[in-house]
Amino acid sequence: MTSPFGNGTHPPVIPPQAPPPATTSPKAIAALVCGILSLMGCSFFTGIPAIIIGKMEMRSIDQGLSPESNRNLAKIGFILGIVGTAVSCLIGLLWLLVFGGLAMFGLQNAGQINGTF
Repeated sequence: MTSPFGNGTHPPVIPPQAPPPATTSPKAIAALVCGILSLMGCSFFTGIPAIIIGKMEMRSIDQGLSPESNRNLAKIGFILGIVGTAVSCLIGLLWLLVFGGLAMFGLQNAGQINGTF
């Protein structure tokens, strides 16, 4: 009896195909860029969006709507957003303390010079 696959008795071997390349989510990239910008001086103007976008992307990854390969980008953007926002708040508080203290010291000295206290 002859084989339907030609001269041999086994079917032809089909080489395995590579999986499709994972796509990078624009939300994960946006979270990362906003997080980096929050550390570069854009403060909470980009830090808060980095936190929001990063959390949204991680939630969509958990629900299976985005590829798992985007998790690291979203998480790094989320963390950088938190750090950038915290640093900008600390710098703002330090600025208020320093310049507010200088203003109070200046007002106190001005009162002593004018004879009022």
